[in-house]
Amino acid sequence: MNILQIIIRSTIVLPLLASAQECVDHINEFRARDGKGPLAACRGNSMYMAFKGACMDRDAPPGTYHTSGEILRNALCPDGKWLVEQNGGGGIIYNPVGCTWEDLVRCWYDEKTGIASEQSCCGPDPHTTHHYDALMGDFDCVSCAMCTRGDDSATGWTANFCENN
Repeated sequence: MNILQIIIRSTIVLPLLASAQECVDHINEFRARDGKGPLAACRGNSMYMAFKGACMDRDAPPGTYHTSGEILRNALCPDGKWLVEQNGGGGIIYNPVGCTWEDLVRCWYDEKTGIASEQSCCGPDPHTTHHYDALMGDFDCVSCAMCTRGDDSATGWTANFCENN
């Protein structure tokens, strides 16, 4: 492995995987609050595809949601699995620059009641429980990623929930 490959791997791939695992950990933490078992992290190139999808969602025209799920569909999941649900950037985002995976997953969870459980960068959408329902769904695995524009002006978030065909 040459020095350029080492630099690329350590500056791009490792932080991407760490963020993805952080997302999976928070998803499982909030699932456990309602007695749901943990979801496995999807294998293969699913985390990279989630990153690609998060960047696609970040750059989509205003008012469009889950563009990556519509375009990439089952490519967001490992071979032999298909995309069942996709959660993106929470219900109502107040300040995306300050958001963490814990904040975002909490906003999905708070759709259960429609009331924010604590002050953060986002809040639940009081008109739906879609994100909460996906969070609590019975799936085989989940892949996650966030994609931030270089100047931190925009961030795309995605969690892809997959199950066997």
